[in-house]
Amino acid sequence: MKKFLIFFVLLFFITAGSFADNFPKPEAITLGHEDKNAFPWVMGGKGGKFSGLDIELMRLMQKECNIKIKFKVMPWNRCLYEMGNGTVDGVFASSYKQDRKKYGAYPVKDGAPDSEKRIHTSGYSLYHLKSRKVGFDGVKFTNIKTLGVQKKYSIIGSLKKFDIQLNDYTLDPVTVLKMLALKRVDAVAIQTERANLIISKHKEMEPITKLDTSKKPFHKKDYFVMLSHDIIKQYPEFAQYFWRNITKVRNSDSFKQKSKEFYEKY
Repeated sequence: MKKFLIFFVLLFFITAGSFADNFPKPEAITLGHEDKNAFPWVMGGKGGKFSGLDIELMRLMQKECNIKIKFKVMPWNRCLYEMGNGTVDGVFASSYKQDRKKYGAYPVKDGAPDSEKRIHTSGYSLYHLKSRKVGFDGVKFTNIKTLGVQKKYSIIGSLKKFDIQLNDYTLDPVTVLKMLALKRVDAVAIQTERANLIISKHKEMEPITKLDTSKKPFHKKDYFVMLSHDIIKQYPEFAQYFWRNITKVRNSDSFKQKSKEFYEKY
């Protein structure tokens, strides 16, 4: 009797697993991503081909979800616009902004973005000249009157509550850091991985250093794959299945190995 019960339980889980994704789903989806380098997540290469950890994760998702994922490279605002009109089925990587919900949807839990289903987490850091003493205690900036940031980036909304002037005339992170090197701003707030790579490749940026905010983390954000309202309406179960598998693939040994191989190149 005991052996029969064990067999029945195993058979139940095997059967349940085989029907776990027994719902309508598309054969392929098209995801838009930005045409700018965002180390280590999306990196442009020869012949217009892009690589990076987000790309690698999506490629692993093809196998996990048994679908074809096509990529469309565009300026970020175009990505959102085309998701909104259904030209693409989703976009990555998008931090949470309330006004982006008119274009598509985030994975949610209890009415808020579900961090477990993020594609990655990216932190911002403050960079300044080594010759200039600046500070940030989580409440106010010290010796910073003008702060350089990338145009239209979501961090701008968080910085507007501080009594500082924001210089956000360009999208280009290299230009933002060059403004700092030329002393046109007192500091810059920029994604850590991207800034570190740029500084390492530009000799004129050697005077720039990162402010230690380990005791008071400056800014960290989760980024998601948004899906269009059209595909969610047409394939509601698939949409949830897709987001769940992002968590699974992001934590997988396969993705950890891809990450290790990627960083070994730099």
